[in-house]
Amino acid sequence: MLKTIIKNIIRIFLHIFWILPVKKSTVFFMSFSGDKCSCNPYYIFLQLIKQAPDLNYIWCCNSDKAKEKLKGFDVQTVRYNSFSYIMALLTSNVLINNSGFPSWMPFRTKKQVVINTWHGGGAYKRVAISEINTRAIRNRERLTAKGTSYFVSSCRKFTEVMTNSVLVPENKFLSTGMPRNDIFFNKALVTDTNKQVRKTLGLNDDDYVILYAPTYRGSSLIHSTFDNQIDIAGIKRAAEKRYKKNVKLLFRGHIFFTANNTQSFDMDVTSYPEMQELLCMADMLITDYSSSMWDFSFTNKPCLLFCPDIEDYIKNRGFYTDPDKWGFPVCKSNQEIFEAIEQFNMDEYLKKIQENHEYFGNYENGSASQSICNLIMEKVSK
Repeated sequence: MLKTIIKNIIRIFLHIFWILPVKKSTVFFMSFSGDKCSCNPYYIFLQLIKQAPDLNYIWCCNSDKAKEKLKGFDVQTVRYNSFSYIMALLTSNVLINNSGFPSWMPFRTKKQVVINTWHGGGAYKRVAISEINTRAIRNRERLTAKGTSYFVSSCRKFTEVMTNSVLVPENKFLSTGMPRNDIFFNKALVTDTNKQVRKTLGLNDDDYVILYAPTYRGSSLIHSTFDNQIDIAGIKRAAEKRYKKNVKLLFRGHIFFTANNTQSFDMDVTSYPEMQELLCMADMLITDYSSSMWDFSFTNKPCLLFCPDIEDYIKNRGFYTDPDKWGFPVCKSNQEIFEAIEQFNMDEYLKKIQENHEYFGNYENGSASQSICNLIMEKVSK
């Protein structure tokens, strides 16, 4: 309750700065509160700066590492929650983020355009009010929704569940698909990215690469250490038996957790800057409840779900849709995942993925970045 009161006081105080003019040619970007320069905002940025290089661009970056991907671009950077950050939020014409701006920020919705791209597609694990329905969470989502102009949607089901979870009206959702997934609809770009990532990581072109990328445990408010239970040696044996290739098993941790028992993987690529590039490179994805399964489904490559704690996850967090509707093999033990790899049927798998896309009402078609850039250009020209 005290935090809510403090946020409301800050929100009221910041109205003073409404005397400052909105800079119509300025576009602000933020990904994961400035911890990374990645995800949907980054792909929109790449498209927008290509077609409108004369606009003023601001990125929220909290470290030199986050700024690395901006080298060569004429971009101003600010740190999260700094005075420069607050001034940028109050005066930028268009603001783009992938997880929501602070609820204490009073945007001028008639003069500013706030776009939430979110950071996951499909409709899997519950978030926001659907996950934790408390007065504080409802108040946070209500205020954030009030300042949101548009919310990017990957599919019809996402729009349906998120309308109730984040309190954004359905008419504010953009049925474009996610900008970060445009890459999967460009086969030449996928091939080039695959080669470049393998070269960067020191992997051979003929290695069969499995990417293990579990999501975080705990809740969106309280994060716990991830206890890795996957049998690394067993996975590699099963894949070598099935695909007759040298198998490399890579680990990709979530931004919200610290994992243990990762030293036995062939490589830890948690610090690699862009997940979509890793998905272009991987021959197989193993995840659990992460929306990376949605992204990877557009590569037409095998994805398996390793879910030994699925009953606890359902009890503690829950899902929007039944895992049986997701289209991916759900394995509750290492033995089940060994068998799923050895007996993997690509034709049957692709059929189930297509059924999932139809069930979710897929919007992905490879043109999300361009569609959102067209919208931005329309807004900055007014």
